Amino acid sequence: MTDLIGLYGIVVDPIEGVSIKHLPNGRASLNELYSIIDCDYVELSVLTDELDLFVDEEGLVNGAAQRIGCFQVQDADGERLGQVMYAGRGVILQNAEDDSVGFTRQRATAIVESLTFQGMAVL
Repeated sequence: MTDLIGLYGIVVDPIEGVSIKHLPNGRASLNELYSIIDCDYVELSVLTDELDLFVDEEGLVNGAAQRIGCFQVQDADGERLGQVMYAGRGVILQNAEDDSVGFTRQRATAIVESLTFQGMAVL
């Protein structure tokens, strides 16, 4: 398989695990986020100065927590990043001056390897 040129997002799915998804335009539009996360409304959660996490804004009330599960994000030192728990799927993008864009594949892989994603079984 050849490596696609462009930028990538990090998809966190409590059932499927963490994956790196190619973003053809270098960023994910709202419609792409809705499709990836499988929701109608997204919410931004700032994980670090560099990392933005987009999640299902209604995940705790629309059944995503029961269908998909929940997760939290920790850094290499075991420090929790963002909220205590997120319901459903999430997409991590790079915070770049009032915009969220993808990472190079190499950088996305390094981020996945440096973070721990604690999943919670489907409720």
